[in-house]
Amino acid sequence: MIKIKNILCDVLDYAYPDSDKLGEYKRFYVEMINETRKGFHGDYHGMTHHIRIYNLYRDEASIVVTTLHELAHHVDHVNRGKLDHGKEFYAVYKQLLHTALNMHLFDKEQFINATRDASDSNKVAKMINDYIPEDVSYIHGMESTRLGKKKHPKTIWKKKRNSWKAKRLSTI
Repeated sequence: MIKIKNILCDVLDYAYPDSDKLGEYKRFYVEMINETRKGFHGDYHGMTHHIRIYNLYRDEASIVVTTLHELAHHVDHVNRGKLDHGKEFYAVYKQLLHTALNMHLFDKEQFINATRDASDSNKVAKMINDYIPEDVSYIHGMESTRLGKKKHPKTIWKKKRNSWKAKRLSTI
């Protein structure tokens, strides 16, 4: 089954297609923890490359936004070896955010709603203002071909227990 990590790896592929660090960027783990936490929705541990996501009662877009935030910490840690909310972190987060918007993983309004309770909500809201849409031909977890020569299954995402899984719908 396809899991949330696959979506994040797809985001990395589109965000950093020519990076020689792409392999390192994809070396991380995601754990969905069915616990409610006040004050934060996820965390990242640089030593183990482990992303943990909490508060799974939230909508799918909010959970994807949280995983992108934690993935930005991972990419920034690979690049600089630091875990902070400095300008370098926000540059990575912005790149991942714009890529996810281009992939239609969520829309601007869903992003704003998902980050409304964040301590840096004003800063991340500004990242949306710089967004210029680009078509990346991405359909629900599968890259599509513009020429239509290959058929890929469409998928829908369902929350099952503590992880996200995809269900095949049909072919394009």
